[in-house]
Amino acid sequence: MNSYLTPIGPALANHLWQSTVFAAGAWLLTLSLRKNQARVRYAIWLAASIKFLVPFSLLVSAGNYFPQPKQPVAPAVYSAIYVVEEPFATVSLPPVTSHIPTLGKRAEAALFVCLGGLWLAGFGTVLFGWWNRWLVLSVSLRRATAASGGRELEILRRLESASVPAKRRTLLPLLMSAERMEPGVFGVFRPVLIWPEQLSARLDDEHIEAVVAHELAHVRRRDNLTALVHMFVEACFWFHPLVWWIERQMVKEREQACDEAVVEMGGSAETYAESLLTTCRFCIESPLPCVAGVTGADLRRRVSDIVTRRTLLRMTWPKKVLLATVAVFAVVAPAVLGQGNAAQRLMRAAAHAMPADEQAPANSELAAEGMAFEIATIRRNTRGGARHMSVSASGWSMENLRLTSAIEVAYAPKAGEAVFRSDQIEGLPQWAGSDSYDIVAKVPEADMADWKRPDRQPAMLRAMMQALLKERCGLVVHRSTKEAQVLALTVSKGGPKFKETDPNAPHPEGPAMPGMGTVVQDGRAMHVYGGTMATVTYLLEKASSFQVQDRTGLTGRYDFLIPVPDQPPTAAGGTDQSQDRESMAIQIADELGLRLQSSKGTLETLVIDHIEQPSEN
Repeated sequence: MNSYLTPIGPALANHLWQSTVFAAGAWLLTLSLRKNQARVRYAIWLAASIKFLVPFSLLVSAGNYFPQPKQPVAPAVYSAIYVVEEPFATVSLPPVTSHIPTLGKRAEAALFVCLGGLWLAGFGTVLFGWWNRWLVLSVSLRRATAASGGRELEILRRLESASVPAKRRTLLPLLMSAERMEPGVFGVFRPVLIWPEQLSARLDDEHIEAVVAHELAHVRRRDNLTALVHMFVEACFWFHPLVWWIERQMVKEREQACDEAVVEMGGSAETYAESLLTTCRFCIESPLPCVAGVTGADLRRRVSDIVTRRTLLRMTWPKKVLLATVAVFAVVAPAVLGQGNAAQRLMRAAAHAMPADEQAPANSELAAEGMAFEIATIRRNTRGGARHMSVSASGWSMENLRLTSAIEVAYAPKAGEAVFRSDQIEGLPQWAGSDSYDIVAKVPEADMADWKRPDRQPAMLRAMMQALLKERCGLVVHRSTKEAQVLALTVSKGGPKFKETDPNAPHPEGPAMPGMGTVVQDGRAMHVYGGTMATVTYLLEKASSFQVQDRTGLTGRYDFLIPVPDQPPTAAGGTDQSQDRESMAIQIADELGLRLQSSKGTLETLVIDHIEQPSEN
């Protein structure tokens, strides 16, 4: 399914989600405006209908071209908009599993064809139903004759001259029909008014004037055009029940808006109500919602509102501000998201232009194209043994470690910085934090030369690890931030007690931490050669079990001699040892001429959207 549905599924799900939320917001707005004019509520429902045809992704794309603000918007703002706008952006469909690849491809192709055929069948059925009803009405239109005189035409022309200036006036043709049908406006761009001849005998002039005024209101409002737009929405999204409910709301509000327009002209409300009732008894309703008639919607409620002269409130400034705010937010929020995406792309472009050791985080979408291990074996460890992770001249391996260790390496925040701690990874299933695995991965011969370069190896390792986890575990992640209590690392007043690394000095061999130097254990001390401040923060985090943030401003590579203090004794009763561990980390920092103190900070977190137990080999 991935080749067909992966690009379409999340995009369609996001669009339906956005349109549904937009319609829910429209409903809440109409509730707050239920005592105001119906034309305002109709406009809101029309916007909700059009939203189904306009994906927010268009506005997101437009935001890519907006100038970037001098003061960047907080990442939390982008994250909040992103979650609301595109909650399914990172959802991926599970791959079709089959021992016969050809059969899997045939299955996903067949499913794609079935879903497409089902939608097309529904689309065609809706259009055919409307087209058939349109043809029936067209027959009645062809049988009607153009009126050259009579009181109906005289009333129509008088109302047109009273409501439309002569320069902008376009005379509405009047067709007289011998069939028993509802008076209505037929056509979108060249509308005509169809009037049943037999109805006139039942109505006085003032009644005819009220009905004609109602139809002219439909013409001025272009209700046939907006109804046609929503009919297309219903054809495209026939499977969504909300679009059919929106149609009923639009018909109700448009008829009430025309009722209000007729009453505002100063005619008798009782006469207008009598006209509606007489017409309803004589006629049948229009067979299509895009034919604006007079008897649509809830006739009982309409007559009640007309007779009782329901008081309508004018739009107050607070309500106008509310509508304007909602409209602006609906446009600005996707644009802000697009602006944030553009800013991220600029940061990525800048990162690729920087040396590999200074590049930005290697997210899954930043992994080098086609970069992957040549051979990788993954086995669940059931025998126990030493816990081990190492980078060799030919690849990478880990033994008896949880999958979180591999994720920490794959998604290190930055080359040369400490990896994610397990408490910075959110959304992991229980097995990922409990089951141990052995992984052995070999780098392709073609990439071996780059692999042996210290400035290239960290970035390559992250890219290959991300590809491995995605392929074997279906791993999908995104980054986020949160406020938390951290330990801030600064330089003491006396200055640091370590020196910069001499590249020409010989260094002993030992296990290398990716981008963090060579570590050699020597009795009660740990020697680090060619390490960075990230090496120190990483070791302090292991000692303290707290997040350590580097605020020293030291950016070079250094040689460290880190004493290993005694482990804190177990507290009586098994109480928390966090204070003792923090004191031990403070002692280590002090030996290095650094200062470690509690502070508030922003932590970058890695959120797991999807993960499966790894497929072995």
